[in-house]
Amino acid sequence: MKSMFKLMLFASIVTCFSFLSSCKVNVEQRKMDVITDFYNTFFTSYTDENYAIKTHCTVDLRNHLNKLYKEWLSGFDGLDLPEDGYATWLFKTDYQDGPSDINKLVSIIHIGGDWFKADVLDMGHECTRYLKVIETQLGAYQIDEVSEYEPYIENLDSQNTISKDAPFIEKVKFLFF
Repeated sequence: MKSMFKLMLFASIVTCFSFLSSCKVNVEQRKMDVITDFYNTFFTSYTDENYAIKTHCTVDLRNHLNKLYKEWLSGFDGLDLPEDGYATWLFKTDYQDGPSDINKLVSIIHIGGDWFKADVLDMGHECTRYLKVIETQLGAYQIDEVSEYEPYIENLDSQNTISKDAPFIEKVKFLFF
């Protein structure tokens, strides 16, 4: 009887660990799906860039992107540009034209915490962006941060945010090499 109980207990524990592992994979896959859907929508057309941000980014990120857009827009007095928008350039290259018209997400890799590395083709130009995807209070997954610099996972604080004191080797390499 004791051996049967031990066997059932062992089977229950294995089942629980298996379930927890599959949950983690499902969450990671759902976050990757958000990034995939974002870029598929984002590259459809200019108007879809704003739609992609409105539907795939958190309120905090949208507010930040809108603030950056308005700061950029203030330098273009007299031009007929939309007054409301987002700093969409953070999700792609800085190029206005490219060697081709290919715009697509090439790959996504989970690099730790809530952070993912996305390799993108923007008008044929390659670029890498780092995106943080979180679960919102409503249970949806949305992009909460975007960076062209790789976050140092060991420097993430309890909210998986890049520490303000984190050294950015890429910036140093750019300055000296």
